[in-house]
Amino acid sequence: MEIDDLPLQQVIAMKSFSTLELATMIRAKLNDPQSRVSADELDSLEKSLQSGLADVHSIFNSCRPTTHELPPEILSMIFYEASAISIERLVNQIAEEIGPTRLLPWETDEVPIFMRPWDTTTDIQILLNLAKVCKFWRRVIMHDPNLWTRVNGSAGNALMRVMQLSKVLPVRVHYLRHEDMRILDPIRRHAFSHKFEELYMCSLATHIPMRLDDTILSFPAPKLKRLAIDFWGKRSNHGSWKSKPILFKDISVELEELTLRRTLWLPANNWPNLTHVCIHNSGSPEMGWNLVDLVTWLSRFPKLKEVIVHAVHAMVPNDRSRGPVAVLNDLERLVLGEFGSTVSALYLLGHIVIPQSCALRVETGGYASWRGGLAEVFATSGFDRFHTLRIEHDRRRVTVLAANDTTGMRLDMMLPGGAGRPADWASSLVDSIPLQNIRTLCLEDLTFTHLRCFATAATLEELFIAASSRESDERSAYLLLECLTINPHLWPSLRMIGLFLTCGLSTEMQWLLLALVKRRFEAKNPLQELRVWYDDLKEGDTGHPFDPAALTTYVGFVQFGDGNIFPATPVPPACTKVTHRYWPAWTKEGVVLKKYKERLAKEAREDEDEDEDESMNDSSNSSASP
Repeated sequence: MEIDDLPLQQVIAMKSFSTLELATMIRAKLNDPQSRVSADELDSLEKSLQSGLADVHSIFNSCRPTTHELPPEILSMIFYEASAISIERLVNQIAEEIGPTRLLPWETDEVPIFMRPWDTTTDIQILLNLAKVCKFWRRVIMHDPNLWTRVNGSAGNALMRVMQLSKVLPVRVHYLRHEDMRILDPIRRHAFSHKFEELYMCSLATHIPMRLDDTILSFPAPKLKRLAIDFWGKRSNHGSWKSKPILFKDISVELEELTLRRTLWLPANNWPNLTHVCIHNSGSPEMGWNLVDLVTWLSRFPKLKEVIVHAVHAMVPNDRSRGPVAVLNDLERLVLGEFGSTVSALYLLGHIVIPQSCALRVETGGYASWRGGLAEVFATSGFDRFHTLRIEHDRRRVTVLAANDTTGMRLDMMLPGGAGRPADWASSLVDSIPLQNIRTLCLEDLTFTHLRCFATAATLEELFIAASSRESDERSAYLLLECLTINPHLWPSLRMIGLFLTCGLSTEMQWLLLALVKRRFEAKNPLQELRVWYDDLKEGDTGHPFDPAALTTYVGFVQFGDGNIFPATPVPPACTKVTHRYWPAWTKEGVVLKKYKERLAKEAREDEDEDEDESMNDSSNSSASP
């Protein structure tokens, strides 16, 4: 007898078939018109198959991806973070790919664009790979326009598809290589510029001129908020360019940030909401504007909060007293960097009116051309309004940081050290600084040939000196303290002295401190505080360790030993959260002594090494024990 002729009950009782085979045979029996199955038999068959069906469902659920249980909204957030890369990381990757051999020396750093900590772009290839995992993932990725609003060179030939998937949302386009410009043709042909929210068009390949005519001249961009253009090449190569072109048909009224790098022109647009401007230019004989044009151009944007003019060697008028004036009452940061001489910086300082709360940064581009004009630079920048002054010498550069704690105004200067005699450079620098209103003076690793300049600091209340070398820096600190000892009436308002000596406290310095506090006490001009940090006695010193108790008779408070007595220079808060490579990244605590930070980092590394050694010893002991 064939198995098909057996009753269903007998087939089930054989128990030699899998659940799938049994279900197939039952289905065939039921579909057979000659088959006669009663209701009782069907009920019995259903109960017999329930256990097998439960096993099937269990196996199905175990094989099903757990990601199917996540809502599409959560998956979209995961995909968004997985494909996001920071703009800074993208720029660094491109710079590594190009290599320094194809860049000019002043272009080896990242592209100078305004950035925020949360600024990111998308690696399109990651999204495309994730879309291949399963249909559910592909459906989520392709139907969420938020995943397709950030575009860079990784889009490749899929750029047109990306623009369509973003639907009505604005798009951020970050193209930083000339090779990526070829795939911008769909944007030009289909006029997608109305979707631009950010447009970074910067070419790191200096030998290839960029053609942006069709993109930034032909189409409007009503949603554009951030624009960065790196344009290299001669104006004669581009017939449609003018010395003052109008970008995006002047339909980009929402623009807030603008970066022009190596451009030979200034746009003639009206941007009522422009708040951040960076102009970086190495200078060119074909430049279509000078500093007078620049000041006139800046005066058209009264809402500016940050202005950066870097490496611009434009022409300066012969009569610097004449010319337009840009009144920028909302300005928070003004950066003037890498000027070949003081003339350009002085012209801009004299023709840009800034509020008292503005932070000013000046960085020189040479030594000889700046040395004679420092006094005028300090006078023009309103140095008489500063109360805190910090001067640091590091790696043949001099940093000047002046701050007014009341108004929040700050001046930050980066000055090159002298090629042959950095000591002369430091002395000429201090000679040029007006010290009449300085209350807190911090000197770090400075060497002086004379100390005449310090006699003008009549209002000085706090003096901090840091020396890290064993000769020149400590010698300068010794000379300054010796001058105070000889003339105890030099700074009548001085109430506190702090020393940070990483090279050790010598016997001569110990006795000099004792003589200093004693002379000022006898002159009825005593110190209120004396704080000294040092490592150990110098090698070869035979004197006994200094006893701080010998000073308590002449000073109200004495502190010797470990700790950072060098104050942190306060940094006034800024409303804008935008960061830029030409502006230092200050910490919340302010500017702290670098040598102290290095010492703390060294101690932290030593502690980590000790912990690692202890853990290795413990593991070896445990393995050796029975």
